[in-house]
Amino acid sequence: MRVLSVTRSSAAGSLFCLTCLFVQAADGQTAPVVTEELREFEILVKDKPAGKSTIRITETADGATRVDTEASVKLDYFVYVYRYEFHGRETWREGRLVSTENRATDDGKNFLVRARVGVRGSTIEANDKARTAPLIDMTTNYWRAPDVSRRSKQSFMNADRGTVHSVEIESLPAEQVMVDRRRIDCAHFRVSGDIEADLWFDDQDRIVGQKTIEDGYPTELRLVRISRGAARTATR
Repeated sequence: MRVLSVTRSSAAGSLFCLTCLFVQAADGQTAPVVTEELREFEILVKDKPAGKSTIRITETADGATRVDTEASVKLDYFVYVYRYEFHGRETWREGRLVSTENRATDDGKNFLVRARVGVRGSTIEANDKARTAPLIDMTTNYWRAPDVSRRSKQSFMNADRGTVHSVEIESLPAEQVMVDRRRIDCAHFRVSGDIEADLWFDDQDRIVGQKTIEDGYPTELRLVRISRGAARTATR
C-alpha cells in the first residue's frame, strides 16, 4: 500500500521522526530553523476512515527543506486485518529533491529505500540492492506541487519500493477544496502513465488532497489541520 497515495505499488505518505527537529548543514553544524509546519491528514478507503498521516516541513537557514512524513493504515477485511506503516524523510534544495530515506511495513513485509539525486541521475538502494536511475523529479510522497515548467513528462520514485515511474503531469483548472471547515482555492494536477493520481495543492504549493485507485479501491488523502511553529534554532 502506498501512503499519501495509498497503494501496494507506490507509497504515499511517510512516517518519520517528528521529534528530530535538527538539520545538519554541509559543514556538520546544526542549521537554524527558519520555519516549521505540521500538516495532518486523514486517509479514507472507499470513503471510510482507514488511517492518518502527518507531514512536517522544516525550512532551515542553509536553504534546505526537510520533509518528515508519517502514515499508518489499517483495513479490516473480516478474515484478516491489513496494516501498513511508512516512515520517510526527504531533503530538498532550490526546489529539487536531493535525498530520501524511507522505511515501510506493508502487510508484514519490510522495505528500506535510500536515494540520492544528482544533476544528471540518481542512485537508489532498495533493501540493500543498489542501482542507478534517471534523475528523480519527486517521490510518490507528493508533498509539494510538481514543477510542470521543467517538462510535462517526469520521473517519480515509488517512496516505499524505490522503483522509478515515467509519468505525465497535466495542469487542470483550479478547484475549491474543503480544509478545516473552510473552502480554499487549490491547483489541481493529474498524474498519468505508470502511476495515476489526482492531486490538489494550496497557494503554498503544498498538498491538501489526493485521490487514487489502490488495489481497486478508491483512496483519498484529506488535509484536516495545519500547525506552524516559530522560527528558532533547532535542537534535539
